[in-house]
Amino acid sequence: MTSVPDDRFELPENVGPGSVWADRTGPRTLLGRNQRGVEIPIGHGEGEINPGELEQLAGVDLALAVADRDLDAALVAAQEGAGAGAVRPHA
Repeated sequence: MTSVPDDRFELPENVGPGSVWADRTGPRTLLGRNQRGVEIPIGHGEGEINPGELEQLAGVDLALAVADRDLDAALVAAQEGAGAGAVRPHA
């Protein structure tokens, strides 16, 4: 994996922080990319993630991000209510 987008592929216009795009690499196959150089092969072959699996991963990531945010908020509230360093169990 490269640390920057591959020079063999032309970058889309307006690429910047948070940008994502996909390059067609063959019939029903894509290479998902982001501005940081991450590449994800998308398709139905060996070593590729299919679109349904990619969607499932996005859902899992969103659920974990929400749970993480809620847990952080609960821990901060517990520490503020019980003094620094103390975490009270849920009643």
